[in-house]
Amino acid sequence: MTALGGDAAGSISSLALARFLLGDWYAVVAACRDVVDRHGPEPPGFLRLVCSAAEFVVASRGGGDDLELLRGIELKAPMRIAFRALGLRAEGRAEEALELVSGWHRPAEGLSFLLMAEAQLLQTLGRWPELASYCADMRERAVRIGWEAGPAMADRLEAAAAVGLAAASAERFAAIGAEWEAAVSRLPLADALLSLGRHADAAAALAQAEAALRRAGAIADLERFAALSSRPPP
Repeated sequence: MTALGGDAAGSISSLALARFLLGDWYAVVAACRDVVDRHGPEPPGFLRLVCSAAEFVVASRGGGDDLELLRGIELKAPMRIAFRALGLRAEGRAEEALELVSGWHRPAEGLSFLLMAEAQLLQTLGRWPELASYCADMRERAVRIGWEAGPAMADRLEAAAAVGLAAASAERFAAIGAEWEAAVSRLPLADALLSLGRHADAAAALAQAEAALRRAGAIADLERFAALSSRPPP
């Protein structure tokens, strides 16, 4: 990973970001504490990226004494704002987080990470049409700049979108008494849940669908039901 800005602070931030991506989150928090010990509550330049990543880690772990201090650090760059937004999302404050990231598409530095954060917020809020647009934008950007993480995030979120849309479809059909249609909608729901490794939830969706599917007797639906019911865990 290239040092941000080509200076020492950028190197520290790049190392912290690499550790974050590798899942070594304790090291990220430790690096942030070192930055705050050395520079106080208003660290310079790129070092604020270390603190914003640590802010997300602390928030995602349920908060703590460090969170108030970290939230007091002023952030004025897309990636740093994105980390703060993801921390708010972890606290159940997705609407507030989406408002926070609005308008931060300039400068371009950190834009890719910001797009991923915005897409995750849209998924949390169940804003599926907007999420589909963001996923398409991430895939297009990936082709232009050789960005591997964008399509990977799009794959994850599109699977979640499939769950949300199929569940909403089943609920709407059930609400108007269309039991067979609701059961058919639960087939792609189960498929999407299985793709996410949520086997118990998939089994529950299939159990809800079974009686109506068998009563209707449509061969294609029953074959798909059987295939989904027998799909082995990955």
